[in-house]
Amino acid sequence: MEGYSEQAQSLLDLLTEQEVLQLRKHHPFKVDRNEKIRELHRRGVAQYVIAEICGMRRETVGRICNPEQYADQA
Repeated sequence: MEGYSEQAQSLLDLLTEQEVLQLRKHHPFKVDRNEKIRELHRRGVAQYVIAEICGMRRETVGRICNPEQYADQA
């Protein structure tokens, strides 16, 4: 895949094709996608790298990774 930052490309090289498809913005099973996003974040992947791979805004990935932080603002 081309057009990704060095960090994103390194992560893409480690993920399976199925995992990459699961991370996409328009994945039909959002619960599964969000859990994979949280897993990567818990393992130390920066939110901006996840956002780049998913095709989402950083703020959206932040809400997925830290839902309790955003619950009070709703």
